[in-house]
Amino acid sequence: MNLARSQFLWSGSLPITVLVTTKNANALPDKEQEIARQVMGIISSHMARCESLEYDVTYSSSLPRLTTDFPYIAPRLSMLKLKSSIVSPLSRFKDGRVPPRFPFAAVRDLDIDVWTFVDITAVWWFKVFVAKLNTLRIHHPDPGEDEEYGFILNDVSPVLGNSGGVLFFDFVSLSGLSSLLLSTILRNVLLVDCLIINRCSLSDVSALPCHELTLQNIDYSTLSDELAKLLPTWQGCELCLRGCPGLNDSVFEMLGDPDNCPSLDCITLDDCHGFSLDALKTMAEQRYYRENSDDGRIELSIRFGPNMPAVSQALKDWVESTPDARLFRK
Repeated sequence: MNLARSQFLWSGSLPITVLVTTKNANALPDKEQEIARQVMGIISSHMARCESLEYDVTYSSSLPRLTTDFPYIAPRLSMLKLKSSIVSPLSRFKDGRVPPRFPFAAVRDLDIDVWTFVDITAVWWFKVFVAKLNTLRIHHPDPGEDEEYGFILNDVSPVLGNSGGVLFFDFVSLSGLSSLLLSTILRNVLLVDCLIINRCSLSDVSALPCHELTLQNIDYSTLSDELAKLLPTWQGCELCLRGCPGLNDSVFEMLGDPDNCPSLDCITLDDCHGFSLDALKTMAEQRYYRENSDDGRIELSIRFGPNMPAVSQALKDWVESTPDARLFRK
């Protein structure tokens, strides 16, 4: 700690970038939390010149609280990342007072766990903070078989419901959230350029407010039914599916109708299985040859992982004759 203090003093009034990492799965949560608390104590008085702050720790309980652990204004801070690998009880450094002034006026890139997200929804400056962001990532470490610390939506839904749906983002990534929380967040977002949904069920989602959509590592047998419900009215242009074994022919049958997803012009499939290549080919031809115009042309990019259907010679011939289709073998 003395070395850290001396480095901060040596840097004088220069802008600083801070990375705090304590990745050690063998460390006890209380021990890591104590170290993280001491580090935050050193950093806090230098926040006025901090441009980037990232915590990458083992336990979620070691992360600082945005509502009480930042007693100083951070006018230069533009990127803030608070990440952990293992879910642990929400006991943070201290129960302090919420800063009377909004401390993060310059932050545009926010990467936080779901506990931190819930924590900030209760403070007066939440809507001011979130409305200024360009990039928002909310993630929850996978609890595995231990459901003791799985996230349960309690008071955050009404708070988000009062945000008025005025949130615009360039990029949003949501990982490991409950279907209800995912739906609540998306209902309060008007538009996202790029939306990534990872390890989440779509069962409660009613709309996808984005231009580009990536779904990855969604291992639910109901995925195709959920997509068949959501995609017909989706106005996005690029769809990417990665590691989604529940994808089946029904999705491509629905996409084969050019009136569904009318703006869709690019599909990327990466290591998905459960569908037939004939269904994919039929869908592409139905959209590609629509009225012999460019309006229905669709670009296909298919990356074949070990679980993907076998590539037949007939498919290879079809791809070679279709300018906007590409096949890749990992």
